[in-house]
Amino acid sequence: MIIGVILALAVLGGTYAVTPGPISPTSVPKFVTYNLTYYPDLNATHPALAAFIASPTGDHLSGINVQLVKETGQRFGPTGTRFQLLQTNGTDSSGWVRFNQLWTSYPNSSLGLVYPDLKGSYFCCVSTAAAISPPYKNTGSATWHVLSLGDSSKETLSLVFTDLTGQPLSSADVLVWRVPNATSLPYPLEKGSPPDGWTLKYKIGTTDSSGFFINPLPYDSWAYLVRVRSVGLNSTFLFGSFYTTPSISGPDTGLTFAAVLFVPTILPIVSLALAYDAISREKSEGTLDLLLSKPVSRLGVALGKILGVVGSLVVPLLIVVFGSAALVWGRAGTAPTGSLVFGLIGSAVYLALAYSLLFLAISSLSRSLGSALLSSVLFFLMFGFFWSLIAVLIANLAGPSGSVGWFQAITIIPLFSPTGVYQQLLSFFISGPVFGPNVSTEAPLQSPLPWIVAAATAWIIVPLFLFAWAMKYRVSQS
Repeated sequence: MIIGVILALAVLGGTYAVTPGPISPTSVPKFVTYNLTYYPDLNATHPALAAFIASPTGDHLSGINVQLVKETGQRFGPTGTRFQLLQTNGTDSSGWVRFNQLWTSYPNSSLGLVYPDLKGSYFCCVSTAAAISPPYKNTGSATWHVLSLGDSSKETLSLVFTDLTGQPLSSADVLVWRVPNATSLPYPLEKGSPPDGWTLKYKIGTTDSSGFFINPLPYDSWAYLVRVRSVGLNSTFLFGSFYTTPSISGPDTGLTFAAVLFVPTILPIVSLALAYDAISREKSEGTLDLLLSKPVSRLGVALGKILGVVGSLVVPLLIVVFGSAALVWGRAGTAPTGSLVFGLIGSAVYLALAYSLLFLAISSLSRSLGSALLSSVLFFLMFGFFWSLIAVLIANLAGPSGSVGWFQAITIIPLFSPTGVYQQLLSFFISGPVFGPNVSTEAPLQSPLPWIVAAATAWIIVPLFLFAWAMKYRVSQS
């Protein structure tokens, strides 16, 4: 009880201290859009719109809804424009979606693309009336992004290469040159090249059948010149570390700090204090035989232990979370987001249940009170503190920091820890701002949802099975 009160005060005090300071969680794109205006018949007044959509690690995404909208001229909201919805299409199996015949279906209109899953992200605009005067030749065009994957300061390069008629250009060479002095680059960039020309030594890969290319290796903070070329067509652009991730601020900040820093440390400690001796102490003192001699099943005793430990955690947990939310409200002047509050409660209840079952299983399997305490502390330290170091080590073996392989490893390894699963569950409720016009950074590091669900289920079922098995077959019988 004393430990629980002290730790609860630590959460409340820490929440109060950090509100409303900023927090910058690692933001990961939900998906990335590569938008283009093209001319199917090379007529300047006959434009069409298309988009290619991929995951930040390069998977072509099908079934992503894209809305064709018409501007009405009435200004409002964060995007600044009221839209009239005209069509909704989904990306095909290759990741492409197209809107054609715009000049006949919507004459004299200003049209754009809206992505509902990116919270209003908007690609603007194409006029079906104005003569845009593109060059009347089959010109190559590269649409590109640099993306930061995870906690790395380095960035990955991805692009889509098409011709003026919107056709993807496959097997196009992608060449990259690290520019010694970016200020000396010529204008236009097409005139820029390495001192020895664009030779194959600068080639890093080729576009696929959808005209898409992603480099799994990251780039540091410098200026790079990129040329994409195919059968006499080319496109050149310059990239570097030109984007910074915005920070979350306001009333959600303090509660996010509590959720990310305090809760995953404090809940396992209290779970350990309540559960490590729930069975081992009774075995050591001989009271377990007396308990099992009563007219109650062994599984009934196990269920009672679970309800007692988890119930002792959940009630104070609710008080602490709502108390932290009230402190944030009073200090920041605005209430935290309801989804964050209840998302934190749900994730924290899961964490309490997972660690309680783990320590109860250890307590029932241990031969003595001392071995139960030692084993519980070791598991707490491994999953609560050292597992993040293990994840980083394995990720670095999978690839350089910021690479696709590194990113995939560092999002999967945490699922082998209850704390990592808690953090990934919580990530669904920590919302960040939109990063650029075509990339969503809705959550911190996040594994695929089916993997998170599978890991969360395993961390409940496996310790529960071990605890029930030990209570039925391992503890002494009267």
